[in-house]
Amino acid sequence: MSGPRKVLCIFCGQRRERAVEDIVSHWLAKEVGGEPPFFAGDDVTIIGNQVVARGKARPYGSAAALKLPQVCKPCNTGWMSLLERRAKPLLVPMIRGRGTSLTPAEQRIVAAWAQLKMISYDARRDPRSLPATTAHEFSQVRQPRESVLVLLGAFEGYGTGVGVPHARRVAAVAPIGTPVDVTRVSLGFGFLFIQVLDRHELCDWPIEMLAPSESCWVRCWPEWFPFTNLRWPPPVVIGRDSWWTIA
Repeated sequence: MSGPRKVLCIFCGQRRERAVEDIVSHWLAKEVGGEPPFFAGDDVTIIGNQVVARGKARPYGSAAALKLPQVCKPCNTGWMSLLERRAKPLLVPMIRGRGTSLTPAEQRIVAAWAQLKMISYDARRDPRSLPATTAHEFSQVRQPRESVLVLLGAFEGYGTGVGVPHARRVAAVAPIGTPVDVTRVSLGFGFLFIQVLDRHELCDWPIEMLAPSESCWVRCWPEWFPFTNLRWPPPVVIGRDSWWTIA
């Protein structure tokens, strides 16, 4: 009799017993209506503020289909499960459209959870946008990376809720004129809209320079200085018609 199937885990880098990761967790899928439809957009290239190429959005079906098979059981049932349990009570009020406040420590948990979703969603794409080392580096610290920007918005919502992951490949131009690769993933769950940006290269300018100027965002990561609580929702709610423009 053969033993458990093993996989080379993208997080720990070890070949261990396989555990298929639900990118949209069971609790999250239940919270937004069981198995909501979701959409994944093709890659978009942006130079400065100009859209150079835009792919066509494609419906993929149920959120239950979002699986990541390249994860080992120790990671899936260990630190990843712990992060889900810590993030759930912080996310649920926002998903339901209720105003809330997050302490700096809670902001760090939400930002780490958002980056985990970004890595997991990106890893199932072929080709990936994020460097292969990103998942392993994140698993070592299990905290938001310095190269990551996490923004929280309020979505108009769809009744019981719809999960809408949306991934892009962005070529941003730094002030000195040097192109910098940035991956941007937007996630919509119920009334909560999360946008995560990850800069691939090290450079002297801060990731905050990529933050959109719209008043529909509150910054979750990097932390504000002096450290203050985050209040959600932001002043402007993102409507259905403006989703693809902002995402």
